[in-house]
Amino acid sequence: MDYELTIKGGVEVVSRVLDSSNLGWIEEVNNVWSAISNHFIVRYDKSCSTHVHVKQSTGYSTPDLRKIAKGVAYWEPSVKYYIPPERCGNTCATSNITGAVDPETECLKDFYSKYQGEGFAKLFNEIANCEATQEKWNNKAKSRFMGPARNLAWNFTNIWMKNHTENSRDPIGTIEFRRPPQSLSSAAVRHWITFALSFIHASTAKDIADVPIIANSKIPSVGGLDGWGKEKASDFAIWLSNSANVLGLAGHLDLSTFQMDASLF
Repeated sequence: MDYELTIKGGVEVVSRVLDSSNLGWIEEVNNVWSAISNHFIVRYDKSCSTHVHVKQSTGYSTPDLRKIAKGVAYWEPSVKYYIPPERCGNTCATSNITGAVDPETECLKDFYSKYQGEGFAKLFNEIANCEATQEKWNNKAKSRFMGPARNLAWNFTNIWMKNHTENSRDPIGTIEFRRPPQSLSSAAVRHWITFALSFIHASTAKDIADVPIIANSKIPSVGGLDGWGKEKASDFAIWLSNSANVLGLAGHLDLSTFQMDASLF
């Protein structure tokens, strides 16, 4: 019997935990999307999105978190040039630099204003001096790293948050990338996974605070972030692509598009 079913309100597809140390996850993503494509017509809705959780097998050390925080602090204004515009203004994935944070504690937005016109080294030093042990992961620490809210482009609140959906006392332990749009194909899913993996790999592989040309770069004003980010966008693309190449995932990273098929709008 043939029939047509329309699902109103959308459907969230959640994968199991995938192991990125081998490329088996790519086949699994392809198989899932093949099944979806065979049985459903997927329509674009700008309220939908793709979230990628990344967890290191050994967990994130404090030095790792500091390096990733520095990567976000420096590169986030450029990341937006590889994300659809509607996602950059979405309140569920707002900027770690300019988004809503705890007004009682200093955060990245404050540091941009505080050190405007000076080198990024001073902002990186604020991150380097911030405690990030579980016992001291208080609002001040969270704000100094990324902001205490989960609805930010890069969500750090899962690092020590307990997983209440499973019978486990272990923390979720992930960093979540919330900026990507709705995925409309297997290629899009693979792209955004590669994007998040490559960003975290590149950040932890080399502390950008140790790169003089970056550490000495002048911090723009919050109002000047857009122009500064656009100026650095090509440098970001090279930085991210090099990491994807090291991971063996260069063929799945496509920074020339937003991974959006205009024919489905």
